[in-house]
Amino acid sequence: MAKENCVILIYQEYESLNLLFKSILTSKGYSDVYSIDKLAHFKVMQHTYEPDLFLFEVDFERQYEALNELLADPMYASIKEKIICVIGYGNNHMQLSVNALGLHYVLTKPFDINNLLMIVERRLETKIMDLCTFYG
Repeated sequence: MAKENCVILIYQEYESLNLLFKSILTSKGYSDVYSIDKLAHFKVMQHTYEPDLFLFEVDFERQYEALNELLADPMYASIKEKIICVIGYGNNHMQLSVNALGLHYVLTKPFDINNLLMIVERRLETKIMDLCTFYG
């Protein structure tokens, strides 16, 4: 998937970190990068832009519960293949919790820029391979 055709939605409560994510991704050629700092805006943004990839903060139990509810909703179950969870360093409980949901792409804060880019590229490649297998 070409970077300029990829739509990325970032959910992170800290606006300054949203701006950092967005700045890094746009500087590397991803042109359609959107961010929200309130989970209440997630569904509207998802319907409006139909992102190819989500960076989804899951540092707190309430964020985990919201993500779990989204994935349980048949209208949003397909986003599972598009999620990269963003978790704070040392939050082993949350790491295990998101893994139990079948979410294995995790970016740990604080993060290395090259690691962010590598995880984004891998997730997009996996999404393409999953589509090829499905339609194959």
